[in-house]
Order: sequence, then structure tokens, then C-alpha cells
Amino acid sequence: MIPLERGQPALLLLEGEDPGCRSWIAAQAGDLVWLEAPAATAAQLRLEPGDEVQLRTWRPTDALYLLRGRVERVEQGAAWRLGLRLLAATRHQRRAYFRVPLGTPAEAVHRLDQLSSEPLLVHVRDLSASGVGLLTAVPLWVGARIALRMHLPDTDAPLVLSARVVRVVEPVRARAALWQSGAALVDLPPETQEQLIRFAIQVQQEWRRRGRL
Repeated sequence: MIPLERGQPALLLLEGEDPGCRSWIAAQAGDLVWLEAPAATAAQLRLEPGDEVQLRTWRPTDALYLLRGRVERVEQGAAWRLGLRLLAATRHQRRAYFRVPLGTPAEAVHRLDQLSSEPLLVHVRDLSASGVGLLTAVPLWVGARIALRMHLPDTDAPLVLSARVVRVVEPVRARAALWQSGAALVDLPPETQEQLIRFAIQVQQEWRRRGRL
């Protein structure tokens, strides 16, 4: 089983296709992992013992991990805690840049390889200096080129990115489901890549300050 560190950031997913709930690792004892999350956000999940969930977690300069587990215990209070029995773990490829979870809608997204100028509704799941994770109500396809505009937290100027879809994951459920896509950033100006790297470093520093990294 993958060793997890106290304070390690994680994204808790009910079915794998929703934006998820930001959380962090509180403790690990064998295959039993304790998560903590903001009570106001996590309480909306209404998890109960026996429910199965997915967990996306990562470490700086290391790979992304997708874990599947069964809820053993839920503790409500000022600090919401979840006891999760790990059932399976998958390691994804090592990334060159730290990927930051965002969970924010893009302001405008256009498919560059289609004649239609109608914008596509996209939820930006995570972002790094080399790629972006997307959630869409309609499927994209591997090789599709898109242009998107978004704002990083606490910034005024919009961020304009071009990307090529490299991975598409079909929803687990057909009803009210979202498609997951991973896209590589292309034609990225050096100053924009530097901005993304600085943003990721600031997030890591803040997580370290709060004991989550």
C-alpha cells in the first residue's frame, strides 16, 4: 500500500467525476487512513460507513495516486474526519511540475478544431505548468485542441491557455455525469509558464505553513 504523509493534500471524490472535496491526510495506520476537511464543505457529502469513495492525492515532484476505499467512520465537529479503509491504489506517471487542485469554472473555452464558435462549458479540476485537468458535460477527444481563459486565485489579469487533450475518462454513471479529460499545455509563453510555476510554489508554501505538506 502507498505510504501517505500527514498533511498530504488529497481530493475526495464520490464517483470520480465530480469536482471533489479538498482534504488532507491526518494519519495512517496500515490500510486505514484518516482524512480531515473543512466541516462546512465535507458535511454536504453525507458519507456513511460502508460507502465507497475515491481519493486523488499527490506529492511535490512525485506521481499522482488514485486510491479507492471504504468509509469506516465519520466524525462530525469543528474538524470533520473520515476513516477510510483502502481497497486499491494506482500510481500515475511522474509529473515534471506540481499540479494544484482548483475546482473552478473556466470563463471561456473554445475548441480550435471545430467551425463552431460556441464556447464549451468546462470546470478546471487542476492545473500545473505543463497541463490541466478538465471536467465537461460533453466528451472531448484525444488530440482535440482547446483555448481557455480563466483566473488564478487572487489575480486580476485573466490567464489564456492553449491545450491539447491527451486523455479522456468516461463517466462512471450515465446520469448527471461529467467527463474527465487531461490536456497538455501547448505554445505556452515562458512568462506564462513562470507564472504557473510561481503559483504552484506559493500553494506548496501555504500548505507547508498550515502543516498540510
